Amino acid sequence: MSQYAQFRISTQSDSTDRVALLGRRYINYLISLNFARGQLMTEEGLEQEQEFASRELLAVEQKRRAEKARKEAVHEQVRQDVEQQLHKRLYHEVERRLDDQQFIRERVLMLAQNGPALLDVLFSPAASSKKIEDLSQGLDWLHVGVVKMVNLPPFAEPNDSKRARITNFRGALNFVGTEDIKVIAPALTMQNWLPPAEPPFMLLRRKLWQHVMSTAVVSQRLAELDGELDPAIAFCAGIFHEMGKVVLARLYVKVFDDVRQKMLQDLRNETTSARYNALVQIEPDQQFLRDLMFQKEREVTRLLFQGFEFQRLPLTKIYEEYSAAQSVKDTSGYARILWQANTFSEFRMLHGANLASLDDGKKMFAASELNAKTIGELRKVNLKKLMLSRNRPQTDS
Repeated sequence: MSQYAQFRISTQSDSTDRVALLGRRYINYLISLNFARGQLMTEEGLEQEQEFASRELLAVEQKRRAEKARKEAVHEQVRQDVEQQLHKRLYHEVERRLDDQQFIRERVLMLAQNGPALLDVLFSPAASSKKIEDLSQGLDWLHVGVVKMVNLPPFAEPNDSKRARITNFRGALNFVGTEDIKVIAPALTMQNWLPPAEPPFMLLRRKLWQHVMSTAVVSQRLAELDGELDPAIAFCAGIFHEMGKVVLARLYVKVFDDVRQKMLQDLRNETTSARYNALVQIEPDQQFLRDLMFQKEREVTRLLFQGFEFQRLPLTKIYEEYSAAQSVKDTSGYARILWQANTFSEFRMLHGANLASLDDGKKMFAASELNAKTIGELRKVNLKKLMLSRNRPQTDS
């Protein structure tokens, strides 16, 4: 069996496991709400409403409609065959490109070499403002983000007219301090790495940011409650844990046009134009991207961070454990709280979109071994706001 055939089989499931189904539903929602609702109707065995003509058709009209339906069926069969060939080529190209991590870093994510190095040095005991500033050269988005942040609450009191506005990165770094920069810099980095909001996945960027942000702050809070784990490391594990989805979304859009263009060239010499015309009409497919994410995203995250070769920030080890785990019972430490934070965030998003019930939440939390006391603490967390040490009240761990 070919890799593509195995891929198609592995991403289709008739599992009755409700928690597994909800995990798949979350990825559907990331792709688009309409796509998720369509998949939900399929899951529930519902059919889209159809309109039926109430009047009797004349024999000539019946014949015309029958002929039209026959032609449409032929066209649809051609389109499906061409689409399957295209997806097979796309899958092999994605597989090939994922084996080239340099291509992923430089051509897909377009990462500056000093970006990952900066993240790592933040967790060095010798991480001075000068060292951070040196490593951030060329990262204009980081400079702009940090300067903007220190001129807003909680760093700046909006009613304090006497407080001078900070206008440069060095001054902003000194004001933020070495602890809060461990949270601020990763958050700004992830914002920069997210896929752009462009067709056909216009809302993917916003929803991914919502999910990683909430997972990060929940991970941070769970580490505080644990008392033995570093909350800043837990935050980093949460903020970057969906990088596999980011890579796959960027890569799919990048290779789609190239693969389709090559296939169009191959079809130009055919005696009829049916397959060529069908291919021209095919656009990037929501189901195909969903299936790529479902099969590969955690492994892609692991490989990406393995390539960064961090010395101090243990994300490679965390993502190795997280990607290999089949359930929360297979995890420990940072990987365990990442699993729990991811579950908490997924449910909140699904419930907010009316794609999961409160009873679904109970099942998801039980499967992730989140108890009522911990859930109560997590409900107090603002999922849209960074938890910084500045002006933050003390909480019991």
